[in-house]
Amino acid sequence: MKCQRKCSDICVQCKWPCIYQCPHYSCTRKCSEFCDRPPCYEPCPKTIRTCGHPCIGFCGEPCPKLCRICDKPTIAKILNKEDRNARFVNLEDCGHCIESSTMENLMESHFNVSSLNRDENNNVLFDLPKCPVCSKPIQRSMRYSNYLKSRQVFIKRLKLKQYGNPKENIVTLQKLKSQAVMNLYTTKSD
Repeated sequence: MKCQRKCSDICVQCKWPCIYQCPHYSCTRKCSEFCDRPPCYEPCPKTIRTCGHPCIGFCGEPCPKLCRICDKPTIAKILNKEDRNARFVNLEDCGHCIESSTMENLMESHFNVSSLNRDENNNVLFDLPKCPVCSKPIQRSMRYSNYLKSRQVFIKRLKLKQYGNPKENIVTLQKLKSQAVMNLYTTKSD
């Protein structure tokens, strides 16, 4: 689902309880707050609906759509080696299945201050990490929610600094319109 807001709009914070839980850990905070639970590294106990084989994801995470047995050639391309214990993360934004250590490295490097992304003029880019397969920005991921939330908080602060508070902007705009109308009438009456 694509966000219907303009990029300059401040994101609305969700007030629902966080749903990130598994038999090993449970978050007790609201969805928009930083999770107070670590990612679970236990294998997902579920089986894949279509074939009945074990899930290749982590406990409490959305299950990847690939099967270690049925999709062996695809899994081999992703891994570049045989690793029977490899776990995968399903990216909710694009649906791609990424090996977990690849995702861990991607997140750590993207949020490492010393390796900030920069444009051609050496300006720091405050973007979200991108899927290594299709380059779609990763906006939703329970496993990496604290990484993503920290970036979204930072982007929100930049928007407030750049564009101001939307409610205050509306009030200011209304005052300016009123002043313009008053100036129009005083100019005509002179």
